[in-house]
Amino acid sequence: MKWLCLIAMGFSFSLAAAPIEFRVENVKHTTGAIFLNMFHSAASWDKQEPDSVLKLTPVMGTATLKADFAPGDYAFFAYHDVDNN
Repeated sequence: MKWLCLIAMGFSFSLAAAPIEFRVENVKHTTGAIFLNMFHSAASWDKQEPDSVLKLTPVMGTATLKADFAPGDYAFFAYHDVDNN
């Protein structure tokens, strides 16, 4: 009986969204924007079509963004578009 309770508890925790903090360090320009492309599948990665795009305001030194994500596997690609082109 205890074993089943632990499984149920572990399962319920895995369904909750988890906070993730992204830090982009050594930012040298405050112009433009920093983009964080999120890919939830290998197919979206292969097509180079992100499932969502997060935008950060550049801050000299370190730019930080906190977001909640559902459980799963993700890949991220970040870039700083200094001149908005």
